[in-house]
Amino acid sequence: MTGFVSRCAHGGNRSVEAMEGIAVARRTRQERAWTLAGAARAARDARIATARFLQTPAAQVWEMGKLLTAYQMHLAHSGDPAQALGSLLGGMGYATAPPGWPEATEMVLADEARYLAEADLYVLTPQMCDIVVAAAQALTREDLETLSEEDLPGLTGLVVLPHPVIVQTVTGDTGDDRAYTWRFPCHLTVRATRHRRPREIPAVRMSAYHDTHGPVRPESFVDFASQARAQGTPLPPLLLDVIRSLPLRYAATPDQVRAAEEFAATARQAGEAIREAAAGQALDENR
Repeated sequence: MTGFVSRCAHGGNRSVEAMEGIAVARRTRQERAWTLAGAARAARDARIATARFLQTPAAQVWEMGKLLTAYQMHLAHSGDPAQALGSLLGGMGYATAPPGWPEATEMVLADEARYLAEADLYVLTPQMCDIVVAAAQALTREDLETLSEEDLPGLTGLVVLPHPVIVQTVTGDTGDDRAYTWRFPCHLTVRATRHRRPREIPAVRMSAYHDTHGPVRPESFVDFASQARAQGTPLPPLLLDVIRSLPLRYAATPDQVRAAEEFAATARQAGEAIREAAAGQALDENR
């Protein structure tokens, strides 16, 4: 186990640009008593439990809900069902789409469980976590365009943080990230333009995991956790949030930057609508 020095953030609905207002969650007394040996054991156990959970019906329900919500945002942005599906799954590194949502969900979860089990395991000290969070807030799009495979600590990895880190997603929701995975190589397909044919570019696949016992507890999550427990599949310490693929050594064109900004605006509007609908059902999604 080693400390993880560099951070490469992704994140369906979360990218580095989407992580607005990153803040460190308040540490508990137990977290202040952090030890390397204890963190290593906890990270190992969390990985085993999470990989096992990803193969359960409860995980399929959770992930399909995530995929469908993300698809609706892409559809609202493009207005084209095929393009929306391609943007969603292509952004995860998939070149083709399965015949239906159950198959897509099964594909995503099977790959994620395998990648999680195969990843090299890293833990981050509290002091290094503070440094990494501060550095992440200074990252720009231009910085990310210089990212290459040489910047990765290894071809695949899981880094577990010493405490949840509070993030705000592109939809305006609040999350409590506790772990990130990465896997290289991966490929993204860049759509054709008037001047270029479709082409594949190298990328790194990245996933963000929430802290199941963290401070962010919207009522829909609490209800899901209760249902999963009642079905005999209590939630693991880490809960998959989003998967994205980040291109390497790639400078976005002005049109691509503009399209990303327009999608972000669409996603924020969709997030507001979802929270308003939940409030209408007496669900508090802001806690």
